[in-house]
Amino acid sequence: MMPITLFQKTFEIKPGVLLLLLVLVGAFIRFFQLDYSSLWLDELYSMLGSDPNTTFADVYEYSKHDQPPLFFFLLHGWLKLVGNSDFSGRALTSIFGVFGIVAIYFLGKEIKNEKLGLFAAFITTINYFHTGISKEIRFYPLVFLLVILSYLFYLRCIKKSTIIDFVCFYLSTALLLNTHYYAMVVFASQIILFIFVLIFFKRNAKLIIGGLISGGLAGLSLLHWLPIIQHDLQITQFHVEPVKPGIIFDFAWSYIKEPVSLAVYSVCIFFAGKGFYSSVKEKRFKVEHLVVLGWIFFGFIIPLLYSILKLPLLTYKYNTITVPAFFLLIAYGFVHFNYEKIRLYSIVAVIISSFIILFIARPPHKPRRAEDWREVAAYFGNKHGNKSKEDLIVFSQLAWFHYYYFRKNDLPLPLDQNTADFSGILKNADEIWLLMNNRYTGGWPVNGFLPAQKEIIDKEFMLLDSIAFKQTQALLYKRKK
Repeated sequence: MMPITLFQKTFEIKPGVLLLLLVLVGAFIRFFQLDYSSLWLDELYSMLGSDPNTTFADVYEYSKHDQPPLFFFLLHGWLKLVGNSDFSGRALTSIFGVFGIVAIYFLGKEIKNEKLGLFAAFITTINYFHTGISKEIRFYPLVFLLVILSYLFYLRCIKKSTIIDFVCFYLSTALLLNTHYYAMVVFASQIILFIFVLIFFKRNAKLIIGGLISGGLAGLSLLHWLPIIQHDLQITQFHVEPVKPGIIFDFAWSYIKEPVSLAVYSVCIFFAGKGFYSSVKEKRFKVEHLVVLGWIFFGFIIPLLYSILKLPLLTYKYNTITVPAFFLLIAYGFVHFNYEKIRLYSIVAVIISSFIILFIARPPHKPRRAEDWREVAAYFGNKHGNKSKEDLIVFSQLAWFHYYYFRKNDLPLPLDQNTADFSGILKNADEIWLLMNNRYTGGWPVNGFLPAQKEIIDKEFMLLDSIAFKQTQALLYKRKK
């Protein structure tokens, strides 16, 4: 009886205290060794595109080649305020991640009760995927937070239809639409679900008028981005692979990344499905059930159909829009699981297994894709022999991405092989460096030179040294005597 008593006493603690504990644990996980590893390519996109030494107009222009501008505006302002560093950039997304824990608690509470909210917050706190995206300088934890807030106020608008709920729905949805393209999938899903709500659950003038006005204003907030959307719709090639069989299982593993939790959560989903089936059979199916299931279904099926019929766009990170609903579904099954002792032991197993993964086996602060962008610049800054930094000439196929760390080491910026006057620069050069980024430039010719460049190098220079970094190779060429 002791385990059951302990479990019951845990939930007798005030929900606010338990939520605070989850927030503190979540913050520790997300801020732990935040700048341990170098930024990787996608993070460099964010940091260079949001450079605090540029203007908001510059950031807006950059975002046209990435995603809608809100995240980059926030990062730009944040870096101006707290300083431009690896830690400060990742700190912002970690803060978004911590807020996501709080937000999903309130959404779970709105869907059913505090117990559902607390378990959803618990899953988010220790989830490998969420902790991972919270430690990277990209928009995904902000998307996670804003989609929760959008659906929270979406539900409140349906259930209570107060002016403040409609205003908050408009604001959260407008912010979401201006953060990531997949927000349009969320918006389309909400429109479809709104029609179902009006047909099967509730319809009154206040809900209809408020929904149309708040939804319409949210949609208009993206009007400034319409030319970019129209341009991007013409794209015929993208880096995402075509949809493969078993994609649902691939996504499930990508969001959990831990076998014990995956097993426990699978059982929870089974009980959630059983509970939803019973509610339909017994005519207890609620609007909350519709929203959660529709959120997952339409959030997945819309980009899936687009990927099959037009252009592959479906990736597990882009589909962060459905992850909170996935966690809520697990939490719903958990609270409907009636075997208290098994439930307690399952939670303990998930906690132990998750912390082993997070801190020992596969910690997010030591990403498998570790790339030595920081270490490459540090090498040139500290170990460039007797040459002065001003004499350093570096060519790179990905020169722009090296700017961030080269600037921090007060080094001359690398030269882009595609645009620099290669032959003109080599006329007066005694030594040059070539940076080969193996992960992203595998399609380039041997030794990273274009044919015309290689002809000059072979004739006038010799390879003097080669330094290997993670995913990068630095080659030193010296003029022949």
